[in-house]
Amino acid sequence: MKSWDVIVIGSGAAGFATAVTACCKGLSVLMLEKAPHFGGTSAISGGAVWINDTDQAREAGKSGSPDAIKTYLRTIIGDTNYRPALVDAFVESGREALAFLEQEGAVKYSLRPLSPDYYPDEAGAVDVGRALEVVEFDGRELGEHFNTLRSPPPGMLLLGGMMVNRVDIQHFLDMRRSWTSFRHCSRLLLRYGRDRLRHPRGTRLAMGNALIARMATLALRKGLDLALNVNVTALIEEQGRVTGVTLKREGKEEQLHARCGVVLA
Repeated sequence: MKSWDVIVIGSGAAGFATAVTACCKGLSVLMLEKAPHFGGTSAISGGAVWINDTDQAREAGKSGSPDAIKTYLRTIIGDTNYRPALVDAFVESGREALAFLEQEGAVKYSLRPLSPDYYPDEAGAVDVGRALEVVEFDGRELGEHFNTLRSPPPGMLLLGGMMVNRVDIQHFLDMRRSWTSFRHCSRLLLRYGRDRLRHPRGTRLAMGNALIARMATLALRKGLDLALNVNVTALIEEQGRVTGVTLKREGKEEQLHARCGVVLA
């Protein structure tokens, strides 16, 4: 039976965060994805994260207090569903987790200059400091794996294949009245034109696509085994613990062993 230290089921942001962390700790990792492309819904999302007291917020002087975010969460979740231990873990470890991934090069985020919490009038809400957005990424870093990264739907792409972020959209709106915006948009269009000579779409990635691509690039370089078109049918249990998975691939059933564990992502 083939064996890895960790088997991760699912290739979205949670799955890649797990895979990257395990790879950085020196573990062998297999990621299983049922679709023909990796990235899941994370790859077609905005990719933003909402975390208190990040390094980015501290640099901007907008770190915020743990009591404020806990008050906000308790207010919008409600006392009945509020789980203090889970919220404490999120508030106390969120910054550390994000900082680890950034230091390893798995993610790169910037602080949104203005991004009010969804319920801005509730106690503990802030206008800026918690929402971070993904920094763009060069998809060419993925090499041959770029073609199996899940592409956003056509409605999210300009000219049939060019990704743009919040800043780009504003430049396109201003390009007729701003020389800076005109140059910015011209560079994007020239880059996209060159990309289409070699690739099915633009390689300048933004939002969730950039998030997944950056994490995947690091994980693959660190030895991640990525398997697509794989349907996991069961978990293998021995003496009360999960030790592997049963899957179907190309019509054949296989069993794979996980020495440390299986993560459902």
